[in-house]
Amino acid sequence: MTDLRFMGDWRLISGVAVGLVLAAAFNADGSRILSASTDGSARVWDARTGELLTSVTHRDAVVGAVFDGEGDRFVTASSDGSARVWSS
Repeated sequence: MTDLRFMGDWRLISGVAVGLVLAAAFNADGSRILSASTDGSARVWDARTGELLTSVTHRDAVVGAVFDGEGDRFVTASSDGSARVWSS
């Protein structure tokens, strides 16, 4: 079970401070979760253990994030007007 604690608008997920999560998505096989946050980050988590696998950043809040069909890349969209493709 993932440890989730609320601290105002910030959260601790498995001991990692994250901003307010605006979007989340599973990859195709359900093994990873992608979160998009107000702190400008998108993070990939192991769905079973809650371990942080990858973190990427934009200059402003990440408002959307999805895995591609194969699960080896993901796309993020930010309120800074950018969209980026990342390897997962």
